[in-house]
Parts: sequence; structure tokens; C-alpha cells
Amino acid sequence: MNPKEQVEQDLRAWADERKVDKRRDDLIIQALDAGVTINRIHVLTGISRGTIYRTIAASGFRRS
Repeated sequence: MNPKEQVEQDLRAWADERKVDKRRDDLIIQALDAGVTINRIHVLTGISRGTIYRTIAASGFRRS
């Protein structure tokens, strides 16, 4: 594989990883909306509470 092909492959892999992050964020917000606590999300997923709080802040989520 030449360097250009390698970089293009790396870019595609990175883009796929970003899709995973988006899915993770969507699931965190869905869980919160369904009443799952931040601690429970952390325990179930291993996602740090800091990441969960940043996801909440970025989404603008407000619990009803």
C-alpha cells in the first residue's frame, strides 16, 4: 500500500470511529431521557462520568 492509500484508509477508519462516538452520545441521551441515572450509565458502559457530563452539556439535554 502506498502512503496516499494508507492515509486515505486511516481517514476512513477515523470517520468510522466518529460514527461510533455519535452513536454513543445518542445512546447516553436516550438513556437519560428514559430515566437511567448517570451513575448507572457509567456502571453499565464504563464511560467516565466526565464524558457523560460533557455529552449532556454538548447536547443541551434537560431532564423533564
